[in-house]
Amino acid sequence: MELLLVSGVGGSGVSSVARGLARGFRDAGLSTAEVNSAVSAPIESSSLWSDAVDTFGVWLQGLGAASMAADELVGLAGLNELITGGLVADAVANPNIDVVIWDMGSTREALRILQLLDTVPMLLDRLLTGPAAAQLSAPEPAALIAAWYRLVNHVVAARDDIRAATCVLVGETRDVPELVSVAGVLRLYDCVTSAVVLNKVKETHLATSKKQSKSSRQSGQEAALIDQEFGVPVVRLPFRDTRGPKVSKTAVRLRPLCKLLKDLPRNSGPVWSVSAVKKDYTFTFPLYRGADIRVGRRGDSLLLVCDGQRRQLELPAVLKRCLITGGGMNGASLVLRFAPDPKVWRDSRE
Repeated sequence: MELLLVSGVGGSGVSSVARGLARGFRDAGLSTAEVNSAVSAPIESSSLWSDAVDTFGVWLQGLGAASMAADELVGLAGLNELITGGLVADAVANPNIDVVIWDMGSTREALRILQLLDTVPMLLDRLLTGPAAAQLSAPEPAALIAAWYRLVNHVVAARDDIRAATCVLVGETRDVPELVSVAGVLRLYDCVTSAVVLNKVKETHLATSKKQSKSSRQSGQEAALIDQEFGVPVVRLPFRDTRGPKVSKTAVRLRPLCKLLKDLPRNSGPVWSVSAVKKDYTFTFPLYRGADIRVGRRGDSLLLVCDGQRRQLELPAVLKRCLITGGGMNGASLVLRFAPDPKVWRDSRE
């Protein structure tokens, strides 16, 4: 495991769980790096920041904006998140770091970051090769283009790392329905939830889970229970009336989860799949039951909007030559039917 994403319902103890997991991994002898999206990283000292200044600053000037100081770019919505994503990618690529824990804060913030990292490389690429690029004026155009592509490559690396990451969702018992839907929407970006931590669990509920945990240990399973609603291990932490849990105690309680996460294989490949049905094809994208999903087509890309979150997915080669003939939500999955486009697909019977 190289990258661990931690997010959840605001105020449910996301940061406490992230710090507890980091401490638990360190206690197990692993080197860790921690990134917190809620705290502005020292991005001005990063080469990524210099690339952003070179690209965005010159681009804005080329579109007629007045000359901007570097610190003014901090105000560009989403830029800090992109730079933070790039720093995460750098940390994941560092051979001296075993685990990178990214505290992404609330699920709303996490989904916003995932959408940014998914769409920005495409947008930057269009800007560089589109009409706006011809209007750019820079003392060293080659240097500007190089900086632009360095920034894009870092964002792409962050996006690819996230798709192979392990994800932990945090909430309270009352947040279970929201966590189930969030776990589904995360799949929109090929981000699979590997475990759930329910915080501030009352003693009555905790006693029941302890009995179940003892039963699961006797049957040779992990101490963290496989929950029927989530289908992944769920750890329940006790409610405390104090100001907040100590990192050391949280780490001890999360120790079984650290062991389980450490042994999990990295996610491989997208969550969606394509299967052949006679002469047609079926595209299946698992989300969650009751998802509000809209679908569109733009050239070789499939446009997906799930609960307000957007993704532009490049279709596999076989579906690029097909037309969407129908489909919709089937249980917890989006299922679309594709048929070969007779204009570009030669009939094998000819």
